[in-house]
Amino acid sequence: MKLAIKQRPDLIIMDIMLSSGDAYKFCQKLRGLSQTKDIPLFILTSKSKDPETTFSYNIWAQQYITKPFSIDKLMKHIEKVLSK
Repeated sequence: MKLAIKQRPDLIIMDIMLSSGDAYKFCQKLRGLSQTKDIPLFILTSKSKDPETTFSYNIWAQQYITKPFSIDKLMKHIEKVLSK
């Protein structure tokens, strides 16, 4: 969180299974801060795409991508978001 605030990256890609805590709360915090609210956020997960989980994360994330995924697919999503 501190790094995102300090460096303001063009895009954040994170796994839903954070070793340091709850990814859901992390997303909420990112969107709640003026310094990070507009940074595009991609969620990577090996969890199945159930409608409730997908909806919850799509409130804060531009993409919810399930593993396995192709690098080409990920790159297309990144290019689309960063070209805006």
